[in-house]
Amino acid sequence: PQEWGDFFIVRVMSGGQRTSVVSAMKNNIDQLFYPQAATMAVLLIVVVVLMVAAILRVVDVRAELVSARDVLVPLAPGITAAMGLLGTDLQYEHTRSVISNLFTIDQAGIDRVNTVIDELTGSGKKRLDGDNIDAADHDIKVIAEIRYHGQGFELRVPLPAEGLTLSNKADVIAAFHAQHKADYGYAFDDALVELYTVRVIAVAKVRHLQLKPLFKGGPDDVGKAFMYDRATIFDDGSRHITPRLDRNKLGAGTVVSGPAIIIQHNSTTLLPPGYTAEVLKYGSMRLSTT
Repeated sequence: PQEWGDFFIVRVMSGGQRTSVVSAMKNNIDQLFYPQAATMAVLLIVVVVLMVAAILRVVDVRAELVSARDVLVPLAPGITAAMGLLGTDLQYEHTRSVISNLFTIDQAGIDRVNTVIDELTGSGKKRLDGDNIDAADHDIKVIAEIRYHGQGFELRVPLPAEGLTLSNKADVIAAFHAQHKADYGYAFDDALVELYTVRVIAVAKVRHLQLKPLFKGGPDDVGKAFMYDRATIFDDGSRHITPRLDRNKLGAGTVVSGPAIIIQHNSTTLLPPGYTAEVLKYGSMRLSTT
């Protein structure tokens, strides 16, 4: 399987080891092979520059060239990520390594694992309590990060509500085999299985950001939103006298015909000739070709 990391990382299945261009350079540097490392770095930079140049030359990301029918411009493009954060649940994660062979683990080892679970759970609940979240709204998930002995990566397997016990450890091992097969297409049923890390995720459902409907637009909204106009050259080389419009004065249902540049405090929307922008109910704009 492939992972995305510093370019292409290939995982060697024999032990879950990884190799990459960057790690190869690091190995050369560690072994004092500075000329080889420098050469690889220069080649890597050249390849990246050529790839970027090819993409910029060949691929036009305009909607018509990626077969997108419409383009949706959010209400506040400059802070869309922050608005998304306000639309997610509150979550804290606590982890601790508890390396244990699940085949040979005894009661003392299981007690050690469960002690860690209790401590991490307490830490998660304390963080939620600090945010004034009622205990009834706490949702605690306990995850075991497990691997085959010698692997360089782990897979997540939920632990039973009662924690790890001598009677349910076989179920945890079976769940890991099943997860490994689901992810990679195979499993080593007779291989040693290690619990590597305990992860406790403390979640609270919180009230999400709610947008209010935008005021209804009128036939003279475009005129009211007019700020000034300037001669503007578009990417096809054409020159147009293009109005600048204040987005805050465009109500729901208003349609703007291009060319126009729609300005707001955190973003600017370019509307080329041949496009229209329709203001939607909650303030987003749908850009379409006419």
